[in-house]
Amino acid sequence: MNENEQNNEVMPADAAAIEENQEAIDQPSDNEETSDNEEQNEQSQEEEQSQEEKQSLSPEVIEVVNNFSSLLPIQDEVNSEIGKKLEHQPSWREYILAYNCELYEALNAIGTWKWWKHSHVIEKDRVLDEVADCFAFILSAFLSIEPETRLNLMINFASRYVDFRHQFLDDYKDNLDQLVRDLIVFVGTASELQGDEHLTSLDSFALLLIITEIALRDENIDWDDFIYYYKRKSKVNIKRQKENY
Repeated sequence: MNENEQNNEVMPADAAAIEENQEAIDQPSDNEETSDNEEQNEQSQEEEQSQEEKQSLSPEVIEVVNNFSSLLPIQDEVNSEIGKKLEHQPSWREYILAYNCELYEALNAIGTWKWWKHSHVIEKDRVLDEVADCFAFILSAFLSIEPETRLNLMINFASRYVDFRHQFLDDYKDNLDQLVRDLIVFVGTASELQGDEHLTSLDSFALLLIITEIALRDENIDWDDFIYYYKRKSKVNIKRQKENY
């Protein structure tokens, strides 16, 4: 069995998986008030399942899952601060809406797809600040769903990111500038596509990270940079809330 076949065994369709769990997300059952022992048992089972699923994945996928999951507590803190002033918490659909708005801001900041503009300088800080906003809303969407589904979707995202990266870099290794432009067009017109070409939000986010890495390749952008800018923006967002932003 090759690596892709292994990944596919634990890669659900993210939109379908979230839809199936939406009722449980919006209307928690009375059974959620479990005893401490039951909660500990459930947590133990989730950790065991996490370890079993990770063992079937490639090191690249595991690294992305670990990097991504390490940011969840930070976003949970940000959302808790924001939630103090809200009458109801946003749904995953609202988080995805916010993500899509930020996605287009990030693509606009990269800007090399603009054929009417004959000179363009990519501003690293501006682009990575927009990508940090995308991280915030994707992480928030993850936090709004139950842990088991969250883990599966995180594995899905990481697997797609790794697969996309190998696929496109192999196909365009001699023309990376064209790859950036083509991927931006691909992501930006995803709503018009059908079947296998249709992109989920996790697909577009994975591709956004790849676009950013390649567009800023002279800066050697990697996950350390994504994490740094995300953490920096999270501190700004908490400060804004405390100052009645």
